[in-house]
Amino acid sequence: MQPVFTTENLYFRRFVPTDADSVLELNSDPLVTRFTHDIIYTRKEAESLINHSIIPHYEMYGYGRWAVLRQADNRFIGWCGLKFRPSSGLIDLGYRFIRLFWGQGYATEAAKGTIKYAFKELKINSLAAAAEPANTASVRVLKHCGFKETGYGEVDGFPVILFQLDPQAL
Repeated sequence: MQPVFTTENLYFRRFVPTDADSVLELNSDPLVTRFTHDIIYTRKEAESLINHSIIPHYEMYGYGRWAVLRQADNRFIGWCGLKFRPSSGLIDLGYRFIRLFWGQGYATEAAKGTIKYAFKELKINSLAAAAEPANTASVRVLKHCGFKETGYGEVDGFPVILFQLDPQAL
């Protein structure tokens, strides 16, 4: 499948139904989902997420959460991308990676690549993000990418720090 965009070490492509095993690997790890609260237990749940949430988002908005693979070996390592949140009218940057790939700079590289693509190619004028206060690694990535704290709120019933990034801030 053709990449949507690339960074130095990674490439980003749309998810397809055959990615269900990769999504299951990622979302069945309780440490990976400890701050997202959306653990997946079966391949069928992973397929449903791809078919009923991720793919329709591409069709509705022209962007979404993209599969992230290493260029060196085509290994799926997680996802990063954008999600329109109708309740707030904001476009949210999010990311999640298989635990084996934590601490190697992939989240920062993926987030920065997605930000660049969002502002330069998609002409999006502002991005939002949210992280639970205890998720210090995610907060650190967002701040390293230039996001500024805008306050506190809730996502899916959990308290979060809210962030915003505008192209002028880069």
